[in-house]
Amino acid sequence: MNPQRVIKAKDILADINAGFSNAALMEKYCLSAKGLRSALSQLVEAGCLASDDVTTALPEDYHQTLSDLMRKQDRYYIDFELLVCEADNPENRGVLRDINEEGLRVSGISAAVDEVTVLVILGDEFGGIGPFEVEAQCKWTRKQAKTLAPQAGFRITRASGESQDALRRLIAVVTGHGRP
Repeated sequence: MNPQRVIKAKDILADINAGFSNAALMEKYCLSAKGLRSALSQLVEAGCLASDDVTTALPEDYHQTLSDLMRKQDRYYIDFELLVCEADNPENRGVLRDINEEGLRVSGISAAVDEVTVLVILGDEFGGIGPFEVEAQCKWTRKQAKTLAPQAGFRITRASGESQDALRRLIAVVTGHGRP
């Protein structure tokens, strides 16, 4: 079970009052569309935000933007260190933070939006997860607030059958449905 992240009401309220778009709120607080709706509902229930303000706090294209940004699959958070590097530039290295069969999020790798690269998931230190690689397109980047380390989200564009199997084994391990 993933621990719930705590978002300070005063911080998100300040951003809403500053005119942040729903996409900016979701990015800043690492929220899904469902998470944003939940956060706003909690603010209304706590009396910090009027229900009328919710519609004005979000742009008119709220529903369209939400449907565009909603993930088709759940993401699975990695709670152990699993290194990732670029195949052509092994010095550009990071740590896998979450994954699903369509994409992954990496902390520490520098990338440019729309750039396509081959990422090598190096495997775990116990040998339960062997190295495999996927071709992936960078969909977003940002700096982590606390460490200023780059983060990037990638959509997997191609993976061999063997790599797809390894990806599924990794997801099984992370979700507790497989052995390392």
